[in-house]
Amino acid sequence: SALFSPSSLLLLLLPSQGLPQFSILESFDGQPIAHYDSHTKEYRSLVPWMEQVKKEEPLWKEYTKISKKAEQDFGRNLVTLKKYYNHSEGFHTLQWRYGCELSYGCPQGGSDQDSYDGMTFISFDKETLSWTASDTAAQLSKRKLEGNPSVAKHIKYYLEETCIEMLRRRITYGKEALLRKGLDEIFWGEDESPQLLS
Repeated sequence: SALFSPSSLLLLLLPSQGLPQFSILESFDGQPIAHYDSHTKEYRSLVPWMEQVKKEEPLWKEYTKISKKAEQDFGRNLVTLKKYYNHSEGFHTLQWRYGCELSYGCPQGGSDQDSYDGMTFISFDKETLSWTASDTAAQLSKRKLEGNPSVAKHIKYYLEETCIEMLRRRITYGKEALLRKGLDEIFWGEDESPQLLS
């Protein structure tokens, strides 16, 4: 059943070539459920059941403010990366992807990685509290992050505690949608008996 499959919560922050220039997409088991962009300047739910999450999530009222700050930080970080990579012209992108996963109610990891122009340039290992840089330019970001150990501790806490709590809340309120998703995997054969698609 879909309720017992691994569930994941993923946030993707990225600028886009067209407008809006910046957006955040929150997805639950691969389905978009909330969104922020540089046009609306508001963190919005995309599915009806998220309205209940909005009422119960302590930070929901802060998400728009947090998203606006992330938009400003992203702009500064993109300028910095363009310098690191010696890119003075052209269109370039920065993506930040982070999230967590539960399987049978137990946390199954978490990830945090940044990509520049579509290629991962730095990723975080929450078990070792360390950063992996993909190239010389990314080493500059790695050194900067390692210079402030509280950043790694904060990200580890977010991935292991905050993100998992948010995911559990989304499982609670999104379970009907998950059940429907599970039912969509069943079809009726000619003999009118349900059969599971593989």
